[in-house]
Amino acid sequence: MKPSISKIILNDFPSLFSLLSLVILWLPAVLVGLPLAFHLMISFMPAAVLIWRVLRINEFFKSGMLAEGCVERLQFVKDRARLEYSYRVGDQKFNDWCPVHRTKRTKGLRPGMPVAVLHDPHHPERSIIRDLFEAKR
Repeated sequence: MKPSISKIILNDFPSLFSLLSLVILWLPAVLVGLPLAFHLMISFMPAAVLIWRVLRINEFFKSGMLAEGCVERLQFVKDRARLEYSYRVGDQKFNDWCPVHRTKRTKGLRPGMPVAVLHDPHHPERSIIRDLFEAKR
């Protein structure tokens, strides 16, 4: 089971926003011909967020524990949504949420629908929905 970078960028709203920010910030800078130091300065934050999100999701796939979860609520606002879900680890129930982008996959989710959740074995309250980021087999 491996994550797909394209699925991370398409489904994870912070990743998509960071990538779009890089493009939007670099285009005018390149067209106007600003110095390289300026390009690097304006690119640091969105690049850092994008790298952090990809590495974080990869870490869940490497060392996360699988749990059965359930979609609780999906609230779309324009092209993004707040996806709330719950899952059990042992006899303890956890509720979590993630910001997602409106895609065919996220539009197909419904409250009550089962989802595969990957949670941190040392901090079970930290999790992601595996199905959103898993590469095709």
